[in-house]
Amino acid sequence: MSSAYLAEMCVNHFGAQMFRNARIVCKYIGSTLAGETITTHGVVREKTPKGNGFRFTVDIWCDNDAGEKKTVGWVEVDVGV
Repeated sequence: MSSAYLAEMCVNHFGAQMFRNARIVCKYIGSTLAGETITTHGVVREKTPKGNGFRFTVDIWCDNDAGEKKTVGWVEVDVGV
């Protein structure tokens, strides 16, 4: 479920570009319990020129209300290419 939340966050930010040659890599590092509130986060690690646009590399993660990370990973997406 947490990877779906992360994918939704990326689609909300990057739009249709997430469906064109983007990739998401995730590791599940903690169990998500029923009824737990999960929050997604992302930080742009790199913005590299590519063609007429850019390739963004973003560190992504999910945590709960206690700040315990549940899922970590990164996403790479080309925008304007």
